[in-house]
Amino acid sequence: MILFILSLCQQKKRKMSQYLKDRNEFENEVTILTSLLCKIPTFGKTVRRFPFGDKRMYFVKEPVVVMNGLTSYISLIPQRKGEDAALIKYQVKHGENFFAELHHAADYGTFCHMAVAQFLTTGVLDLYALKEEFRQYALACGLPMVRWNTYSYRLVNDMKSFAAFAHQHELEPLATEYCVYDTEKLIATPLDIVCRMKFNKKVVMANINLKFRESPASYPKDDIQTAIERFMFNSKWAGTENEITHTFIWCPVNWQKEPTWKLINTTDKYTFEDWQQDHHILSLLERQGKVYLTPNIKEKFATKAGVIVQLNKPVILDEETVEEFCIRVSKADKEYSSYDEKESSNPF
Repeated sequence: MILFILSLCQQKKRKMSQYLKDRNEFENEVTILTSLLCKIPTFGKTVRRFPFGDKRMYFVKEPVVVMNGLTSYISLIPQRKGEDAALIKYQVKHGENFFAELHHAADYGTFCHMAVAQFLTTGVLDLYALKEEFRQYALACGLPMVRWNTYSYRLVNDMKSFAAFAHQHELEPLATEYCVYDTEKLIATPLDIVCRMKFNKKVVMANINLKFRESPASYPKDDIQTAIERFMFNSKWAGTENEITHTFIWCPVNWQKEPTWKLINTTDKYTFEDWQQDHHILSLLERQGKVYLTPNIKEKFATKAGVIVQLNKPVILDEETVEEFCIRVSKADKEYSSYDEKESSNPF
């Protein structure tokens, strides 16, 4: 099934569960990445994302350019050492339930990202309603009821922590899930939060990456991720009032008496020169066939039968290449855009 995120004006009318229904990804869905909150003009072309194997891929159309996700790209960079040790520790803790717990943690993180986006968009934090929405979401995701109470408790604490953080730092949100891309290096990613905030007694333009981990921690990979997000964003906005000057990792901390969090300043820990050097090395490794930076658009993969929801037209497929898939979706998207223009004064 191919699902599209509704425009912001439509999203404001919807409950959290519907946000998540549209945003949560299953096999071979295409998500149009549009910010829930966006006071900054869009980066460029509309970006589409779809699951491919165990990773996400992105593309823009006219012409179709297929890109890797930033996380997949960073996994190729040697400096990401450190997270592997944390994963091994997590695996030892959960034993044979490791993969299930990893999946549940990812689902929980997805919900929290959307909860933060909704809070920043509306300015309202209704914890009672949020717990009910999470209950429905958890059931849909297959989260065992025995784990529901644990995550529900964390959800309330984590959201209280974020609300307190936003208040203390006088956070002025400018965009959530703001998508950037680089069609030369063939990578794309959404930025969790772009904002102005008070930091060290002055107002800065910041990129905040949210990490809803079991315990607050930062890894070398985080420095690289937030830095490249900043570089890509500033490729359009450098020299303007929107230029990002600071990057952070935000993690909630388990607390008893008052909301607590950890704000990790990753600014300039990984420089633009570091990125250029690493990308050059990866390019050399690609020529040797040791890594693959360029998506293989001729690779075939199985796709499910489904419908474009708003048009109720069937899409019956068996197997096609990545390129064929993206071109087909682009053509279907034209039909959807035409339909949407009739229904809304604020089309994609």
